[in-house]
Amino acid sequence: MANRILICGAMFDWADRSFNQRLKDVLAGAGYQADLMPDPDDKKSPGNILDQFLTVVQRSDLVLAVIDPGQTDAWTWFALGLAHARGVPILALHTDFHRRRGRTDESVRGMGQAGVYAVIPSSGNLFETALAGVNGFFNLKEPKAF
Repeated sequence: MANRILICGAMFDWADRSFNQRLKDVLAGAGYQADLMPDPDDKKSPGNILDQFLTVVQRSDLVLAVIDPGQTDAWTWFALGLAHARGVPILALHTDFHRRRGRTDESVRGMGQAGVYAVIPSSGNLFETALAGVNGFFNLKEPKAF
C-alpha cells in the first residue's frame, strides 16, 4: 500500500490551487497516495468541514505543508495543528525563495518545536524538491536538523 500524503497549502486563488494540484500529481506519479486538504469554499462537499479535516489528517502518513510568510492561510495552520495533535509527521515546503535569500526567516525558525519534521527549502524545480523531501522522509530513520 502506498504511503498517504496530505498536501496543505493556501487556497487564496487559482495559482495556489493549481500549484497544490500539480504537487499532488507529481507525488501520485511517484507512487504516493496524495490528497489535497478540504476546500472550505467548496459548496458541493458534503458534511462538516471540521470532520473532513479530521478525516484526511487521521488517514495520512505525512502532511506536506506549503509554508511561506504572509501566504499561509488559516486552514493550513489548522490542519498542521490537527496533524501535530494526532502525531502525524509534518514536512514544510518553503517555496518563497525571493524573500529567503539563503537565510531562515521567522516563519520557519520555530517549526521544530511545533512538530515539523523538516523544512525543505526551495531550490530549482519546486516539485522535484518536494518529491525529494518526501522520498527522504520515508527513507530516513532519524529527522534532519534544519
